[in-house]
Amino acid sequence: MPSVWQSKNQKTGEPHKLWKFYYIDFRGKRKFGTGTKNYEDTLKLATLLEDEHREMRVGLKPTPAENKVSSKFSVVFDEYVEWLQAQGGHHNFPVSKEHLRKKVAQLKFWEQELSLRTLGDLVGALPKVEKILREMLKAGKSGRTCNNYAESLTSFTTWACKRQYLSENPFQYLERMSQLPESIRRALTLDEIPKLFAVCTPERRFLYLIALITGLRASELASIFAEHIDLKNSGIILEPRWTKNRKGGFIGLPEAIMQQFQDSINILGNNTPLLNVPKDTSRAIRSDLNKAGIPIETDEGKVTFHSLRNTYITLCIENGANPKEAQTLARHSTVDLTLGLYARTRQNRLNEITQNVVNAIDGN
Repeated sequence: MPSVWQSKNQKTGEPHKLWKFYYIDFRGKRKFGTGTKNYEDTLKLATLLEDEHREMRVGLKPTPAENKVSSKFSVVFDEYVEWLQAQGGHHNFPVSKEHLRKKVAQLKFWEQELSLRTLGDLVGALPKVEKILREMLKAGKSGRTCNNYAESLTSFTTWACKRQYLSENPFQYLERMSQLPESIRRALTLDEIPKLFAVCTPERRFLYLIALITGLRASELASIFAEHIDLKNSGIILEPRWTKNRKGGFIGLPEAIMQQFQDSINILGNNTPLLNVPKDTSRAIRSDLNKAGIPIETDEGKVTFHSLRNTYITLCIENGANPKEAQTLARHSTVDLTLGLYARTRQNRLNEITQNVVNAIDGN
């Protein structure tokens, strides 16, 4: 039987106007609620709810979870995409357009491969998903690509669980594939940078220069407009909506660089990005490296556009930045990420350090 009572205001001691109640739900647990100002009406409501849940418990009616799991996959998928566009990124910011494009494409892949019509089709699909991922790996897809496809699916089902579309995540035990790096990015040397600049167009040279002295990523460089150039304080204003970590910030730059930005603003105006970032940054930098006679791949790794960020972080450390300073300049969440993934050692620097140790010992 449900229970109905009238609680009191702790400050005044007067009874609340609305009656409270609880009933036993389909799981056998107490469910509390607030009724009306009338005792009889509140009791009727509580009794009605308990009777409805009793029917669920004995199988005469579907439970709320069963109702939701029968929802059309396409409808819930559209809701998920709207959520991604509104607040699905870091710190509840929208995800980037490129991230959204990949997520949608990968989930469409799973919709087709798993023949998803309702959310219920995801239940028990773990073995099939694992088989598809193994087949992708055999077909030549990298472990990283397979993991990206798996992550898109588990992210969706985790989101669906939080919104009670699913009672539990059917892919909570989906294991990651072995993910060895396809190639290691290397940092450009101080001898290679002027060679690269020498073969570039002025606008491409300026793009590479800003990447090398700020460590900004391609998508961040493409987001810089006139409004982000602070001539008074001599630097670039970073907006949370287009930085990878979704945090704002400021990067100070020399006056000579700021003058070049001012010249770009005079030419391009306020409504055009100030840096012309190619759609295919890898192809663009490969072309320029070949013109300059700079090897794209050596024993130390491969040069890509993102290597400019590796070069920036490496140069910061080589020029005296301590680990915490390097982390801050790189805008990373941890020092380990800065030093372990981005900073590079150079053989000539290692030889120089060894020689300095030898000199120090000989001097003693």
